[in-house]
Amino acid sequence: MVIDAFAIYSNLANPPDDDAPGANLRNLALYIKCFHLAANGIYMIAQKMGYENPVADQVMLCIDLLSTLANFGIYSAVYIEELDARSWKGYNEELTLVKGADNFLEALAGIGYFTSFTFKEKAPQVTVVGLGCMQVKSVGAIVVKGINLRMEYSKN
Repeated sequence: MVIDAFAIYSNLANPPDDDAPGANLRNLALYIKCFHLAANGIYMIAQKMGYENPVADQVMLCIDLLSTLANFGIYSAVYIEELDARSWKGYNEELTLVKGADNFLEALAGIGYFTSFTFKEKAPQVTVVGLGCMQVKSVGAIVVKGINLRMEYSKN
């Protein structure tokens, strides 16, 4: 939740230029992130106040999954627009491809999270697959961040 808040702050502090490919889609993704953060905050406050309900848990898992998939689709469209906009001043094919890989890994982690918590009692073997997806995301994120840092470092 804290990471989501920092991502939202970063997006608000550095809004996309109007000429950036997919600027309107990036703003839509920001609204989805805000909704997701607010829903998680309300859910966590309700749990701290002693309100425990399995239906609320499933609703929150569905909100997590839907917001993850929505952001995956939106950012995929943004990265496709970036790749098509060769005349854009911020065009960097390699960086866009790395961001696309990170976007895919985030979606994989969201699906893994949903799977591991939805089926933890009914089908433990499915939970293991979900946890595996989350682990793949963790390892992949390290690789993607390393590539991203290397690209940024070599650019300067």
